[in-house]
Amino acid sequence: MFVHGDFWHVAINMLVLFLFGSELETIWGRYGFIKYYLITGIGSGIVWLVFQSFASSSAYLIGASGAVYGILTAYGLMFPNRIVYIYFLFPVRVKYFVMILGGVAFFSSLGSHSNISHLTHLSGMIIGFAYLHSNAQWKKMIFSMRKHVLEKKLKREESRQNKKKMLQKDVDHILDRINQVGYDELTDSEKSRLYAASRDISREK
Repeated sequence: MFVHGDFWHVAINMLVLFLFGSELETIWGRYGFIKYYLITGIGSGIVWLVFQSFASSSAYLIGASGAVYGILTAYGLMFPNRIVYIYFLFPVRVKYFVMILGGVAFFSSLGSHSNISHLTHLSGMIIGFAYLHSNAQWKKMIFSMRKHVLEKKLKREESRQNKKKMLQKDVDHILDRINQVGYDELTDSEKSRLYAASRDISREK
């Protein structure tokens, strides 16, 4: 899992891990994320070893692709309708993207003699899917996701309320200035802020 064939092998795996794994780690926590990563990575390696024991081959397995495919599966289950861009050009929903990867891994593992272990990719996805769908883990994941979404909503609402309070405070200050010196004596900045504030308040209504 920690040894790769060349620079591009490790670079692509780490890029995918960063793009799709960062948010999962935020939701699950570091311990939960590392646990899932190791289960899918080591589990897919064991599956490969079992199949290799029946084949007369001296091949060896390197890379973290089994774990990375497990991460992609988890992301597809949690955020199925998000959009990703294949080759940064073609938009597709994550659930379909993961299905395509799974299909490619399945059919390639049937008769492929390349240096890529498609069986490891496929087993990483299957192990990840099975792990996430175990009752306790699935409920925990859903709860964590809902909690994460709720916390983000609360933070946005808190930020909106703070902004509203600051806006009201600024408006009150400008209105006090109008009472003291009149509207014509306001600076251009104060007039602009008063206009913007009245526009924002009208939109909220």
